[in-house]
Amino acid sequence: MRKGKRLFKAVLKAISRVLKKVMVVVGLTLLISVLLSNFVLNANLETVLEYAGVLLMAIGGLSVLGGRRITMSGDYMWSRATAGIEDASMKEMDLFMQSYEFCIFMGLAGFIVILIGLAVYYI
Repeated sequence: MRKGKRLFKAVLKAISRVLKKVMVVVGLTLLISVLLSNFVLNANLETVLEYAGVLLMAIGGLSVLGGRRITMSGDYMWSRATAGIEDASMKEMDLFMQSYEFCIFMGLAGFIVILIGLAVYYI
């Protein structure tokens, strides 16, 4: 019973850490969007927020595609083999998982920004 409680607390701590980072990214995106919409682009705030949200999602998705493309490249495989990197497959799996975590992180931040843009439009 004690082990389950520690695991639950660790999971909650990890989730809260991720949510804090997401809120920082969303806050910075909102600040940049407000500045762009008022002083640079002369556009509606909700339009700029929607574009910013899609851009955040695209950054996450493209990071996964780029990471997979690099590790599947023949040049990368050749240089890895000639350099004598041991246990490379575990390192690649860690990189894959980190890129997917980043994709989820950026997708969540982009989704929140789009929701805020929709709320600004309808309020």
